[in-house]
Amino acid sequence: GTGPSEDHTTGSGYYVYTEVVRGGYNKLHQLESPLFLLQQDATLSFFYHMYGSDMGTLFVEANDNETGWSTLWSRTGDQGNSWLDAAVILPASTTKVRFNGLTGSGYRSDMALDDVSFSQFTPPSPPPLPPSLPPLSPPPPLPPLSPDFVAAASEAQLRNLIQDARADVSVYLPPGAHFKLGSPISCGSNIKVTVASSGEGATLDGQEQSRLFNLKYLTGRCSLTLRGLTLV
Repeated sequence: GTGPSEDHTTGSGYYVYTEVVRGGYNKLHQLESPLFLLQQDATLSFFYHMYGSDMGTLFVEANDNETGWSTLWSRTGDQGNSWLDAAVILPASTTKVRFNGLTGSGYRSDMALDDVSFSQFTPPSPPPLPPSLPPLSPPPPLPPLSPDFVAAASEAQLRNLIQDARADVSVYLPPGAHFKLGSPISCGSNIKVTVASSGEGATLDGQEQSRLFNLKYLTGRCSLTLRGLTLV
């Protein structure tokens, strides 16, 4: 025959091969693995020897439960009188592999396998986490508001609470609120008006008006106190 004169590993060991004798032409030989389960893609590595003018085909197939058997690698014809290496990627869905050796039309088609190995990829290590930043210090709290404050969730509520007041009124605006005032807010009663917020504070946006609050009675009639607010 035309098989190798020695194994690949040491030169004096063993290997598997197809022995082509009379009547063994164009014959399929199979070497099949048992069932296995992969967690990720893997590599099937091996050395093969295909020397001879009548050489047939060597191919590797993989099986999974959904698509069945599929060919992943193949060689046909004379590959020279030496051991050659090959590596085949097995998808993570693979459950079996097998080598198929189809001999040629004459006796010069012995093919051999040696040093078959199987390995799974090692996933790369995740990048190190960036150093954590120290927590931001919270803004200093404002003095506690008295329980008689009335919350205003919108510009309309703020306007109505002040314009309709007939007694002292304290209005609380939620932190982070941004009220756009389309016109000045009038205060016409002899009362004290307090508008306040807490935490990061609230913003009163006069939209480029010269005055946010029109105090009709400034002298001893209506007074305004602002706390924790930003005026723009």
